[in-house]
Formats: sequence, structure tokens, C-alpha cells
Amino acid sequence: QELYPALGTTDFGPFLAQIKPADAAVSFIVGADGLRFAQQYSEYGWKAKMPLFDLFAVIVAGPNLAELKDAAVGIVASIHYDTDTPQNKEFLAAFKAKYPGRLLSHDVAAGYAGAQILAEAMKGADGNVEDKDKFVAALKKVDITTAKGPFKFDDYQNVVQTLYIKRI
Repeated sequence: QELYPALGTTDFGPFLAQIKPADAAVSFIVGADGLRFAQQYSEYGWKAKMPLFDLFAVIVAGPNLAELKDAAVGIVASIHYDTDTPQNKEFLAAFKAKYPGRLLSHDVAAGYAGAQILAEAMKGADGNVEDKDKFVAALKKVDITTAKGPFKFDDYQNVVQTLYIKRI
């Protein structure tokens, strides 16, 4: 079964009423819509009947947990970011020192990891980013552990990275 609420949906009741029981509900609803969906999913009693799987942790990422409170408990999420690595602990310490009190989400870590990947490629190109062929060749060879975890490209330039599963 697939349901597609429009962006900006405030009342998910009509969609929640259509859900047929299954092993789990899988969701990819971003932004405030995701928060409303998770809250209403819990309020309508589905949370007790069928686990909610949040693709890429768009509902339970960063500051959203504070908004969801108990509605988040039990949600299972897939995410390409783990906070319990030495590289991430170093990143978190630096971020908190520079931006005290600012909330952190996996998007911030993704941006930082992107910069780490580019910096590694620049090293591989001896800093010569003007030589596009040399830079792209170096980028394809990047194989590092970023704040998000291990990163490299496969033979077809697809990103190879760890995907973590977490339960709130």
C-alpha cells in the first residue's frame, strides 16, 4: 500500500484512516510535515500497532526529537550518520566549541563530510583543482573516514558509505 499526502498537509487523519495493518509503516515525509505525521501517527494509535520506519531519519533527525518527545519513542530510522565514532566525536567537539548552543543535525555533518572529501581530493590533486582531469581522478580515489563514517566511490562513481539503523 502506498499513500502520498501533499506537501503542506496539516491533517494526516484521512491518510492514517486508510492504512492497512502490516509489519511496518515506512515513511519519507520531510520537514514540518514529517513532525505532524509522526505526532498524529502516535495519536491515532498506530504507533502501538505497527512500527514506523523513518527513511533517512528525516522525521527524527536533530532538533526534531525535542519537538516529537514521546511520539518519537520506538521509531526506527535509517541514516548515513553515526554519532559514536572517534571522527564524529572530534567533529562534535569542534562544532560545539565554535557554535555553543546551536542544534546539530545530520545535515551539518553531511556538509562537513563533503568538505572533508573535497579536501582529500585536493590533496590527491596536489592542490591543482584547475586541472580538472587530475582533480576528478583524485576525487574518484578518495577513500577516507569522515565525521559521518567511511566514504569512497565504487567503480561507477556511486557513493559507498555505511547506513546505520537506529531505534529511538
